[in-house]
Amino acid sequence: MNFKYIYFLIIVLISACSSDKDLKFVKFGGYAQGTTYSISYFDKNGTNYQHDIDSILNDFDNSLSIYNPKSLVSRINMNVADDIGNDKYFRKAFTKSLEVSKISDGAFDITVCPLVNAWGFGFKHSIPIDKHLVDSIMQFVGYKLIELKGNKIIKKDSRVMLDFNAIAQGYSADVISRYL
Repeated sequence: MNFKYIYFLIIVLISACSSDKDLKFVKFGGYAQGTTYSISYFDKNGTNYQHDIDSILNDFDNSLSIYNPKSLVSRINMNVADDIGNDKYFRKAFTKSLEVSKISDGAFDITVCPLVNAWGFGFKHSIPIDKHLVDSIMQFVGYKLIELKGNKIIKKDSRVMLDFNAIAQGYSADVISRYL
C-alpha cells in the first residue's frame, strides 16, 4: 500500500472522529445580483451571519450590478460617473477582467454589454439582430476602449458599457467565503 494513501486515510479518520455533534447547522438565503442566493454552514455557536453577508452583498451590488441603476457600473455605463473612488470591488473586478481579456486576446471582454443588451440578455429588451447592427455595435465593444487611470474610468467612446456578470457571481462567492 502506498504511504500517501495511508496518511490520507488517517486524516479522514481523525476528521471523522472530531465532534461534529457540537456544530450547529445554519442556513439562510436572500436576494442579490439580480437573483437569489442560499448559504449553509456549520458553526460551533450556530451564529447566523445573514445580516453581515447581506450587507456585503448590498455593497457588492452597489458596485458591480448592472441590474441596479444606482450602482457604480450602471452610473459609468450611463456616463454620469467616471470616478470609482475607493471601490475595492469595482477595482478588482475591472483589473482582473482586463487581465483575462488580454490573456484571451479579447475572447473574454467586459465591454460586451451593448451586444448582451441587443440580444435581450441584459437589462434591455432584445431588438432585431442582423450583421449590420452587430457590426455597428462592435465599434464600441472592446476591452482596449476603456482603462482605469488612478480612480478614473477613461472611455474612448461614450457608448462603451461594462458588464461584470461573467465574473461577478464567482467573485462575490469568493468574497463571502473569505468572510466566513
